Amino acid sequence: MSRWLRLVTVFLVATGVAWPSIMHVAQAQQPEDAFVSLWGRTEMPVVEGHTARTWMWGPAITMVMQEQYAGGPDGQRDVRYFDKGRMEINTRPDAH
Repeated sequence: MSRWLRLVTVFLVATGVAWPSIMHVAQAQQPEDAFVSLWGRTEMPVVEGHTARTWMWGPAITMVMQEQYAGGPDGQRDVRYFDKGRMEINTRPDAH
């Protein structure tokens, strides 16, 4: 299993997403892979026991939504709320 797919699997298991969703997310492009990538970089050391620190985001997504954001495509941005924090994608349509 590739490291990326393993990361997605751990992310989905930690957040309580069912196994069939793994392939859907693994095949997805932006924005879901950006959330998974960031979560993995910051939380994988906690999951694997390589650090004694607490979660930065938290082990579970508590809410998935879009909210108004003037600088985003169609005036929206993707947001994921976790136990301890939130992630958002602030992509500007004209960004290169």
